[in-house]
Amino acid sequence: MVSAIDNIEIIKSPNDKRNYRYLKLDNQMEVLLVSDSAIDNAAVSLRVGVGSYLNPPEALGLAHFLEHMLFMGTEKYPIEKEFAQFISENGGSYNAGTSSVYTVYYYNINQASLKESLDRLSSFFICPLMSDSSTNREINAINSEHNGNIQNDVWRVANLRGMAFKDHPASRFSTGNFETLNKPGMRDRVVEFYNDNYSSNLIKLSIVGPQTLDALEEWTREYFSPIKNKNLPDPVHPPLVLDKSVYMHYVPVKSKNTLRIEWPIPDPAYTFTNFSKHTGPIISHLLGHESLGSLLSVLKKKNYAYGLSTYAHPTSKTIFSVVNDIDLTDTGLENIDEILNLNFQFMKLLDNIPKYVVEETIAHNTITWNNASKSRALDYSRSIVENLYYTKKPENVLKLRYFSDEIDLEEIKTLAQKYLTPENMLVVVGSDKFKGKTDLVAEYYGTEYSYVDITPERVEKWRSGFPTDPSLYIPAPNQFMPKKFDIKNEQNTTAEIPMPSLVYSQNGIDMYYSPDTWFNVPMAQIKVRFESEHMSGTRTTTNLFLFEKIAKDILNEEYLYDMILSGISVKFINWLTHFELKVSGYDDKIFFALKTAFSLLYAFDCSPECFSRAVEKVSTRYINYQLETPYQLAIKESNLYLSTVSSENQDKVNYLSQLKREDFVQWIRNYFKTISFTFFIFGNVTKEECVDFCENTVSKFDRTPTPKADIARCRKVFLPKGVEHQVRRYTADAAQTNGAIETTVQIGVHNIKDIAIVTLLTGITASSFFDNLRTKQQLGYVATSLSSFVGNITFRFIVQSNVCPPHQLVAKVKEFFPTLIDTIETYRADQGFEKLVESTKDTLSRRKQNQIDAHSLFWDSFTMYNEFNFTPKVVKQLETITIDDLLTFVKRHFLTKSELRIFSTLIYPKTFEIPTNDDPEIIILNDFGTFRAKSLLCPAIQNPTSPIQN
Repeated sequence: MVSAIDNIEIIKSPNDKRNYRYLKLDNQMEVLLVSDSAIDNAAVSLRVGVGSYLNPPEALGLAHFLEHMLFMGTEKYPIEKEFAQFISENGGSYNAGTSSVYTVYYYNINQASLKESLDRLSSFFICPLMSDSSTNREINAINSEHNGNIQNDVWRVANLRGMAFKDHPASRFSTGNFETLNKPGMRDRVVEFYNDNYSSNLIKLSIVGPQTLDALEEWTREYFSPIKNKNLPDPVHPPLVLDKSVYMHYVPVKSKNTLRIEWPIPDPAYTFTNFSKHTGPIISHLLGHESLGSLLSVLKKKNYAYGLSTYAHPTSKTIFSVVNDIDLTDTGLENIDEILNLNFQFMKLLDNIPKYVVEETIAHNTITWNNASKSRALDYSRSIVENLYYTKKPENVLKLRYFSDEIDLEEIKTLAQKYLTPENMLVVVGSDKFKGKTDLVAEYYGTEYSYVDITPERVEKWRSGFPTDPSLYIPAPNQFMPKKFDIKNEQNTTAEIPMPSLVYSQNGIDMYYSPDTWFNVPMAQIKVRFESEHMSGTRTTTNLFLFEKIAKDILNEEYLYDMILSGISVKFINWLTHFELKVSGYDDKIFFALKTAFSLLYAFDCSPECFSRAVEKVSTRYINYQLETPYQLAIKESNLYLSTVSSENQDKVNYLSQLKREDFVQWIRNYFKTISFTFFIFGNVTKEECVDFCENTVSKFDRTPTPKADIARCRKVFLPKGVEHQVRRYTADAAQTNGAIETTVQIGVHNIKDIAIVTLLTGITASSFFDNLRTKQQLGYVATSLSSFVGNITFRFIVQSNVCPPHQLVAKVKEFFPTLIDTIETYRADQGFEKLVESTKDTLSRRKQNQIDAHSLFWDSFTMYNEFNFTPKVVKQLETITIDDLLTFVKRHFLTKSELRIFSTLIYPKTFEIPTNDDPEIIILNDFGTFRAKSLLCPAIQNPTSPIQN
């Protein structure tokens, strides 16, 4: 049956060619179907209006635990993790997440497997098994996940923040651990929670695929109509309320100073879920502004802050706050009262918001809506189910956040006066300088914290205890809003996107260009690779990273932030392999943005204040690297030994401590005077515009480019066969209970056949490795394998565990290698291998859905393989690969000791002792510089189609 509210016409962007259908099934489940003939994959998101706020006090984490359990088999598909394996084998990926008020399940997959995947997903909500054996294992998985979060400041602050709202569900531990879930009868308890809370009328579903709407509707009704409707009310959670302001100090894991200010809005009259009013977005836009006149601009001028981020988005239909997170300098930490006062000085400005703020909001929403770019199918489906929850009219589900017809500045003024006050705020200040000065320890996370008394005198100081700062004002109108939206290149989606071609090559400037003939948007994407004889070394990498931060600081106040608000992004990026500039957005102003960035390069200077602030921030970041999670440390440590451009963070800190501003400025100027540039421009621009920029802008700068023969490039160490190298070290975090490893199996240099084989093996290995080490052996929450083609061909195996020492984890990884033979053999049955090849080909051949993804595909191929369109060659090569090729490959590169190139980094917590190495076949390393100097290196530029055999 079709319900009475079906056949609603969905409002869509003028640039949107997709077809939509809204359904409300007989079981009251809401669905939005999206038929997109231009895609060749599919995506599904399902949102249940049940989250951690419904956790019973005696079983904290139960909602999160249920999310895990639904993946552990159903009556129709009883094999544990069968869903995960099916998704992986059919070119997809999946995940799920439990928030405070909802749980979302989502995945993408090759289009041919969409129908079967819907059958599997729907069975989660019809006939889940939730067996006793999987119950015990997933409690361990939940506990491992929590252990990985304990030393994470984001989780710690969220935990402290919740404690301020006493008697509210936000105050309770949300994710669960062994202590809260390992109790008698937990299997019965999770089944009871499922039966009591999961109901079809609380589910929102979005399916995006290339199939017709009729086909998608048929499958939706077939598979999701059987979900039981228990007619449960939509959970309504109480708003966040503070009886009085709360002030907390805490000791973070990392060395940093932070200030969080949160103003809860308990009155539903000011709900942020009426999106057409834009109350929350306008407040967060103005409070979080970064150009001249903004709060951040003043804080930087006083050397109080590095940055800030503001948000005012609803958590649910009844829960919303305004939050301002400020990244403090040491000086800022000493002036918290003045910073709070400056916040309230800015709040007073909300009494008289200029009309141009409204005009710009309306213009921005109109421009963005009319020229909407397609997002990836999975991202799109997730945004749709979010909007389905909030929208009152299904026809508005796509445009929900772009309506601007009810903006009420008087309401914003009233809200600010009533709730954005010193009497209604939560203040959380974090600093390692509070170590030894706190008196409380948080349960579950072990965070050291204390409450700070708030006297009436201090409240008054926050309100009016400092002189009014005249440099604080509502930022001026944005001069960079795009005005021209004409499409310059003929659109033809039936033909391939034109291959990038070299349109300019003079004086160390190579310009590659490709017109956008597919996406019909007035935008362009630009990447610039900076090439010189200086790439590696502590000085170069540190100076470029410092420049990246200072450049943003300098550009922000005058140009950059307004450009971002008008849809143009300008970023300098310090990659491991090269330094890069990325410019993206509306083409109307894109060459101006590019010229602005280049002008900075050749007239570079920075104030002493800007320099010292950046040095302090970058030094702190380098120091904090040693406190990353163990698996991240293992990855970074491996890079030190295996990449020629990596350098030690402590060396960078030492270098920064001696660096003078004058020397840094001169180094940057000299560096860019010797740069050669490789541009790639793709989008709504013409060849003539690209050439003109080269001739009349770049070529005018005073520079002597580095000859191509002298350009320094990142190179990877070529590991020897038959030798195992290991790096073993402790984490610097004394409270860390997790250890981790990264084991690298190097195949060799780029070779088209090996690349094709590794591409096939990657999915097989990843799902099997996860199932073996995490699901079955329960070694830890992080257990992943992946392949890499950067500089050579490698497999990487990453495991983090608090129950197994790192050297035993390496042994477990090696024990896994022989199991690959049996796993591969299973693909002989039912044309499994042929299906795998076709699925992999489909995945590689997927059409990109927007300019950014298409541009990145070309650029990544060029960066990795020195040609723009390498993927079709891999697809063609896949047709020649047999299952015996895979078996031979695994036997040679994983199981033959004389052929094995293996390197492992082991990170130990203090709870495990690093053992003495008594294996003569393992070489322990402790000096990356000497190791790199003694090692052979892979070629910097490789020809994957050459007949080289690894």
